[in-house]
Amino acid sequence: MRSVKEANLSGKTILVRCEFNVPIKDSRILEDTRIKDSIPTLEFLLKKSGKIILISHLGRPNGWDLNYSLGKILPTLEKYLNLKVKFIPDCLGAQVTQSVKDLRDGEALMLENLRFYPEEEKNDLGFAKKLASLADLFVNESFDVCHRLHASVAGIPKFLPSFAGLRLEEEIKVLTKVLKTPTHPFCLIVGGAKLETKLPLIEKLKNLADQILIGSKFAQEDLPRLNNLVMPEDVLVAQKAGDDFSGIKNEDLEISLRNKELCFLDLGEKARNAYCKIIGDAKLVVWNGPLGWFEDRRFETGTKEVARAVAESSGYSIVGGGETTEALKNFGVFEKIDFVSTGGGAMLEFLSGKDLPGIGALNTNQIKYS
Repeated sequence: MRSVKEANLSGKTILVRCEFNVPIKDSRILEDTRIKDSIPTLEFLLKKSGKIILISHLGRPNGWDLNYSLGKILPTLEKYLNLKVKFIPDCLGAQVTQSVKDLRDGEALMLENLRFYPEEEKNDLGFAKKLASLADLFVNESFDVCHRLHASVAGIPKFLPSFAGLRLEEEIKVLTKVLKTPTHPFCLIVGGAKLETKLPLIEKLKNLADQILIGSKFAQEDLPRLNNLVMPEDVLVAQKAGDDFSGIKNEDLEISLRNKELCFLDLGEKARNAYCKIIGDAKLVVWNGPLGWFEDRRFETGTKEVARAVAESSGYSIVGGGETTEALKNFGVFEKIDFVSTGGGAMLEFLSGKDLPGIGALNTNQIKYS
C-alpha cells in the first residue's frame, strides 16, 4: 500500500474517496468529525497543485433521495477547507465530465452521493471504471468503508494508480501496532448490544490483552471462558414494562443471572470501580462499544465513568464505533482520547484479523503499478 506522500501530484486530477457519511437531521449536521478528519489530506493534495474530485456516500438511501444529497455537507466542508467547492448533483454524465475538464490546479469538485447508484454497493466494475476515467490518480481516505466490497472502495483501484490518504494511513499504523506490538498492561473494553459482532475481536486479542472488560449486556450472554475476561461484579437490572422498565436495581451479577427475564442495562457500582481501576493502571486501552444503555440517563453512569477513566488514563487510548464516539462527545471527553478511529465495523474487522477489501485493493494496486 502506497502513501499519498509518495505520489507525483502536481497538475494531476485526483479522485478522492472521502468519508462524509455524517449524521444529519433537518438538514443540519449533528456531528462533523469525519469531515474534519479528511481536511489534512485534502489540503495536502491542493497544496501540491492537484485538482481534486471528491466522492462519498451519505446514509442508506433507497435509490435517488435528495434527503441524502451530499450537497447538505457542502457548507461545512467549505468552512473547514476554506475553499469554494463546486458541487455537481450527479456522479456521471456530460455535466460531470465538463466540470472535471474545467478544474484548475488547486480547485475542488464534489460529486453526488455514490449510493444513489445501485452499482456502487454491487461493486460494479463498469461503474468503477467510469468513475476512474475522470482522474489520473485515486486516493482512498475513507477507512470507515474499507471493509465494504463496493465500487468506490475495491473497484476503482483496478483502473488507476492508487494511494492511501493521510488519515487512512494513520488508522492502519495505529491499529497494526495493537496487533503486532501492543504495550502492556493492555486493557480491551468490549460493549454494545450485538455480541456476535465482537466475538471475533475477543478471539483475536485474547492472547494479547491483559484484561478484557465486558459490557453489562454481554454479561448475560454465552461468553468464551478466558482467564483474562473480566465480568462485571454487579449490574443495573430491571424488568421490561411496555416501552419502559420497572424495578430498576443494582444487583450482584451472580444473583441477576438466575432471572432470565431481567434486562441488563448498566454496570453496577462495584463493577464501575473495578473497571476504572484496571483502566487507570493500563498502558494501552482499546475500547469499542458502550457499557450500558447510555442514551437513557438512568443507565449512563457506567459508560460515563469508563469514558472519563479512559480519558484520564496515562496509557495510550484508542476508541472506535459510532455509539462509543457519541458517548465520548456527550460526556465531554472526546478531545482527551489519543486516537478515535473513524471506522466502527472496519476497526472491528481489522483488529479481528480479517482482510479488508479496501486495503487489499490498495496493496494489489501497488504491485500492479510499481
